[in-house]
Amino acid sequence: MGTRYGNIQDDIYKLFGEKFFEVTDKEKLVKLINVVNEIGPVEEYNLAKWETMIVKGSNARSQYFFKYNVKRDTKKTEESFTLEKNKEGDIK
Repeated sequence: MGTRYGNIQDDIYKLFGEKFFEVTDKEKLVKLINVVNEIGPVEEYNLAKWETMIVKGSNARSQYFFKYNVKRDTKKTEESFTLEKNKEGDIK
């Protein structure tokens, strides 16, 4: 991992739900974190878009989507996050 996170990979993995790792392996996540470390820390960010979807009933689920315009040390980025509530009630 990059210097910003030290050697706390297992703690970082806990932030992501099982569905994330079904489509993205841990090696790709490490590469993404390394890219983020290279372009620098967040200096400013603005929420550009957000959506919430809550389905009730026998196949209930809750999803949350956020898109940010981010100014980092060396670049401006557009960063998106999709969160989902799991069966235990955790949102990851």
